[in-house]
Amino acid sequence: MNDKCYGKMFPDLNELQYKKKYSGKVFSAKINHQPIAITSREIYVDDKQWQKCLKCDSFTSCYNLSMAKLNLISAIKK
Repeated sequence: MNDKCYGKMFPDLNELQYKKKYSGKVFSAKINHQPIAITSREIYVDDKQWQKCLKCDSFTSCYNLSMAKLNLISAIKK
């Protein structure tokens, strides 16, 4: 297991700010906003890093932890 990236496939979206790109090990996101509305949402995937993650022995548990953290952030934001 690589402690530097374990559970960090997705960006930490807990303190979300508009027009700032948030990056995880594989996935990144940015929300563009004008004064009256969100104008676009951008999602990025680092395909090279995804291929590295797929080869990691800890992939399944890392992915599960990454998803759990993302779901928890989503749940408490509502």
